[in-house]
Amino acid sequence: MKLSWMDQLKIDGGAVDRQHYELFELYNAAEVLPENDENKAVLLGQLRDYAVRHFAEEESLMETSGCPPEFVAHHRAQHRSFEAALGTLADQPMYQLLDFVREWLLVHIITEDRKIHRFVQNQVGPPRSEG
Repeated sequence: MKLSWMDQLKIDGGAVDRQHYELFELYNAAEVLPENDENKAVLLGQLRDYAVRHFAEEESLMETSGCPPEFVAHHRAQHRSFEAALGTLADQPMYQLLDFVREWLLVHIITEDRKIHRFVQNQVGPPRSEG
């Protein structure tokens, strides 16, 4: 099942959103390949590597946006859990791995990453007029 980007998934209107979009694109590229296509594993490896870099940037954004330390720690633990699960699922049929990635990305962005949006908005704040 293809992942479609929606405005409701926006977090910061910048780097994090572009990275989420790229994760969707990597997933979608792997998802359309036949189950036994060796490029599928390559694409999922690229997705994993990209996710690790994205997680580091997202965690940094959280820290600089004033997210509470306990929220950052909880979020970081979720990221590490995703990385560990990818390793555990590596021996499973590709469709199971893809199902996990799709569900995790959607649920994580909608339920957890959207919380970051509030902190990013508070950091940026409304435009101020010079006067």
